[in-house]
Amino acid sequence: MLASCETIKEPFSTGVVVSRAA
Repeated sequence: MLASCETIKEPFSTGVVVSRAA
């Protein structure tokens, strides 16, 4: 469960950071 949450959180966080940076 933890691994799944991390996997989903990783791409989500990256997308938010990229969106914010842009």
